[in-house]
Amino acid sequence: ATQHQMRMDGALDYLKENAPDIEIVGPFENRDKAESAYSLVQDMYTANPDLEMVYVTAGGPYGAAKAIQDLGLTGKVGVVGFDHTPENMAYLKTGEMVGLLDQAPFQQAFDSSVMLFNHLVAGTEVPELIEADGNLITPADVAK
Repeated sequence: ATQHQMRMDGALDYLKENAPDIEIVGPFENRDKAESAYSLVQDMYTANPDLEMVYVTAGGPYGAAKAIQDLGLTGKVGVVGFDHTPENMAYLKTGEMVGLLDQAPFQQAFDSSVMLFNHLVAGTEVPELIEADGNLITPADVAK
């Protein structure tokens, strides 16, 4: 999916520029499946016991978090993913997930509906790209 590729490319570009000493393992494809993320993390850790962070750009990051929990790596290896779903939030509370990026679903749905209406009714231009104002939630935010 285009958005997953853009998320990965953005993260890789950022790390290359701002943290060039970080070694990147991957990328791997989980096809939005938690079960695949679970298996991939287990394999990644077996091959890379110095693993410190997992970034899941697709769906199912809670599968990666479950693998961290089952491997007894809570507090040693963190998972960053997308969406404040109940499954993801549970792992954020227990510490396997260290960050969840929100995709601003209300903004995406509301703004696009208003723009489409304005375009159809008034002929207004629709921008080619509209950036979402997402945010990052961490375990400290959950405690509040």
